Amino acid sequence: MELNALEVSNIRERIEQIKRDLESYRNFLQSRTENTGYHSDSIKNNSSNETISRSYYTAKNELKDLEKKLSKSTYVSYDNNDSIKIGSKFTVAFSDCKEAEDFILTEKIIGKTSIYGYISVESDFGKSIIGKHTGDKFSYELCSPLISSVVSGVVVNVKKEYTDYVHFIREQERQNRKSKKGLYIKNLALKSGNIDLYKKFNGITISQKHLLEEELLKLKSNIPKKDLNRINNIQTILDQRGIVSTNPDSNIIDIGSSFSIMLFNGEKTITKRLEMINQAFTTETDDSYIELISSLGAAIYGLGENANFCLKNYSGIVYDIDNTKYDERFITRDPKIYQKAKKK
Repeated sequence: MELNALEVSNIRERIEQIKRDLESYRNFLQSRTENTGYHSDSIKNNSSNETISRSYYTAKNELKDLEKKLSKSTYVSYDNNDSIKIGSKFTVAFSDCKEAEDFILTEKIIGKTSIYGYISVESDFGKSIIGKHTGDKFSYELCSPLISSVVSGVVVNVKKEYTDYVHFIREQERQNRKSKKGLYIKNLALKSGNIDLYKKFNGITISQKHLLEEELLKLKSNIPKKDLNRINNIQTILDQRGIVSTNPDSNIIDIGSSFSIMLFNGEKTITKRLEMINQAFTTETDDSYIELISSLGAAIYGLGENANFCLKNYSGIVYDIDNTKYDERFITRDPKIYQKAKKK
């Protein structure tokens, strides 16, 4: 199965949500067990609330299914051309509608992780639109038990820019991602002779370690087409680069920090929840990571709560900085969800 970067991002977000739900279910069932005096090591045997118990196992099965999809899927890079293919974002105008609509073509719709605007290449619409260019017309037959009709329209635009499009950091050459300031900060620390600084600016975060291990497992299981160079590369990274730990008492952005960011670009405002890393080694998506070596990473590194920053094309503010242990953090890519969780 092929997944584009936005699908991977949405699946990971859903996985984190399911993990939070499972924790809530476990806590609820445990509290019911303690209150009733009933004891069992198995949640399945806890009959105090059958609805919650069923929800628990439904969520557990969905989690297993989504993790399997990530482990078995290949990632499709965004192809910067004007034809529609899997992973393309495009705009169409239907003949019977006044407003144009945006869609993303995907191989399959992935249950609850799909969002409005995803179209499967297996659908009639998907089959009629794949390979089309801006200005091309399309049509397909819409059949139902009650009515049969022909849907037609025209491709208004096939998105060709990276702006506002989630992609894998490694799609861009490192040479095009790095900035002078970011490299200066990192090289200064590496050359300082300070062992702790060297470890921090040469290390990877816990979430990066998890992603590298996930990719390594996927590569090793792909028996016919093993990428031995990539396998050795990942193993070397895991063996030689230490894990960066943040200072829980610090309120500034450091390597491994999670934080929210609000970007202002002309009339457009973008808010995201991010993690600061030294540089990407695996298929991290740029909606969840910021590299220190990048221009944005260098601009916000070391900033404190509610600090402003300004770059050539946009400005912004950072807030809700979290330096607690990674396993104890509330992980989400949505700043609003994070703030709601903080209030509980």
